[in-house]
Amino acid sequence: MTMRKLVLLLALVAACRAVSAAQAIGGVATDVIGGASLPVNAKPHSLFILTSTSPWQAWLCVTTPSCTLSSHWVQLFDFDVVVYDAFGNASILGKFSANQLATTGLGPWWITGNYGSLSPSGAGNFVLGAGPTCLMYSYNTSALVCVSLLDAFGNVAANANTATRLLNMPTNGAGDYCTGVDEYGNCIPSGASYINVPTQTLCSGISGIPGRSLQCWDTSGTWININNAGWVQVTTTSGISGPSPSSSTPLMDGTGAAGSATTYARGDHVHPSDTSRVPTSTTVNGHALTGNVTVAPADLAAGAFATGMTAANQTVGDNSGKLANTKYVRDEIILAFTCPVPGTSSVSSYCNWTLPAGITVIGLDAFSGTPPAGCSTFPIIQVWDATAVAEVGSFSITLGTSQANTGVTGSTAVASGHLLRLRVTTAGVGCSPNASNVTATVSYQMTN
Repeated sequence: MTMRKLVLLLALVAACRAVSAAQAIGGVATDVIGGASLPVNAKPHSLFILTSTSPWQAWLCVTTPSCTLSSHWVQLFDFDVVVYDAFGNASILGKFSANQLATTGLGPWWITGNYGSLSPSGAGNFVLGAGPTCLMYSYNTSALVCVSLLDAFGNVAANANTATRLLNMPTNGAGDYCTGVDEYGNCIPSGASYINVPTQTLCSGISGIPGRSLQCWDTSGTWININNAGWVQVTTTSGISGPSPSSSTPLMDGTGAAGSATTYARGDHVHPSDTSRVPTSTTVNGHALTGNVTVAPADLAAGAFATGMTAANQTVGDNSGKLANTKYVRDEIILAFTCPVPGTSSVSSYCNWTLPAGITVIGLDAFSGTPPAGCSTFPIIQVWDATAVAEVGSFSITLGTSQANTGVTGSTAVASGHLLRLRVTTAGVGCSPNASNVTATVSYQMTN
């Protein structure tokens, strides 16, 4: 029987079922048709077998005078198609679902299908299928893993976490005896205390494992038993050697290093004294260097500091008990040079002073007993360096109509030997009255 005839036969069977269903809803099936999509013009009560779905679906036209839209159709039921070949073998076209699967045949049976990428199972489900390279399974959303299989030689394949790891050296218990092998192929050691098995240069062979112990012998015939208590029993000392004691003087000091010597140190060895350290017998003003030394005021007697010894610079304004150097003293002392200015109506100089040492000018203030008023040009007083024939810095005050004038600050050095004076550099013009009883004050510090 060809597939076309089989499909037609199945459609007829479905039609019979559809007729009964149509009669149940009050109609009579007039046509039985089939295809991959619902037709756009069908008679009322026509039965259509939709073959593009899996499983197939039976639809009934329920609209008059014809069914032109998908909403004019009603789905009746789904059905799977079972195809039998000439030998009685069945093939299912569509999805297959069953809680149990039983076979009554006497011969072998199998499932044939495609292989490829699988998805992990959902919650509460189980997936078993043919993956890209192996039979795979997933349980309750777990990741897909390959099912362990035996090859023709009895080896476990497709699972690196089981017997295949037995081929590798154990990752723990090196030098110990093993009480078993874990699920990953690692040695389960007997305990933390163990002894390394002698190397082949010492042992010419290994004999048995009585009571979980190793036994070997060296080339001279000496037996060495390594038992399960972790002890070594030596029958004789013949042929057994180890590291020798060092005959070198122990090191004094140096940069830390692991070292490479193969000899060991004797228990009574003594390190030489470290000559790079001050001995504890040394004293400072009678204080032994056996710990932290506290210097008392009595230790700072006259002459305790050498000539030219420097001290830390302290912050200006610090009034604590710290030691003060000459810079701090100079920074703390501010001197003043006061000069009376009898007249300001002409350019003139007052209070000539040849400096005996260098100074730093830091301020200029001016006070008028009678301030000028009504001036078209107000008088200006400056700190003047007659040697350099120039104003010192920007120390300049224009006398105003108030007695007190805004002071000027800054920092300008004037060398020793220069002639310093107060000078009216701009005369007052049109003042009524002119400024009188003017006093100018120059603030300065000595320069080291």
